[in-house]
Amino acid sequence: MQFRGWIARVSALGAALGLAACMPQIESAEPLLDAAPHALRPGLWALLKDDCAAPEHGRIFDWPPCAMPVRVRPGELTIISPVPLRARLVLGGTAPLVVQARISEEEVIDPSAPDSSAFTYYSFVPVGGEPLASGEVRILRCPADDEMPIEGITLDEEGSDARCVAATAQAVREAARRSLIKRPDWRAVWITELQ
Repeated sequence: MQFRGWIARVSALGAALGLAACMPQIESAEPLLDAAPHALRPGLWALLKDDCAAPEHGRIFDWPPCAMPVRVRPGELTIISPVPLRARLVLGGTAPLVVQARISEEEVIDPSAPDSSAFTYYSFVPVGGEPLASGEVRILRCPADDEMPIEGITLDEEGSDARCVAATAQAVREAARRSLIKRPDWRAVWITELQ
């Protein structure tokens, strides 16, 4: 029974990441944000979709399939799955905070090092005070055709995948501000400390 729940959770993670990948998400080749004086509480977190109850303990094999386990350390997170997705991250900006991340399937990489992988961006609206232990997460995406364009963000449609490329921190902050009118992609909730 536990194994089936784990397989369902991994499938849900794959679907969520696949959905994010088919939508033009905002990214950049270079880091655009400096760290803000805020920090996510270290430990085990859960990323939760709508109507998903937060787990009450750290035994992830007992979690509902709608909860994705994430390990958070200072400046780093790991989405826990059969192939861990690791990212160095910077939490920058204000109202909302913006997560600047570079994800790797192999090893945690320095977010400021030149590399072929892109920096991706998410808004984080905290619920409660410091250290941040709960909040709403939204993937920052290109403005839709019926929305005002954002200066400093361009749609790159070369190749097989459309990409949305940001050139300035101001453009990323504007995309984060606009994201607040949309439903969160996930709720992020701290669950427990890890050794």
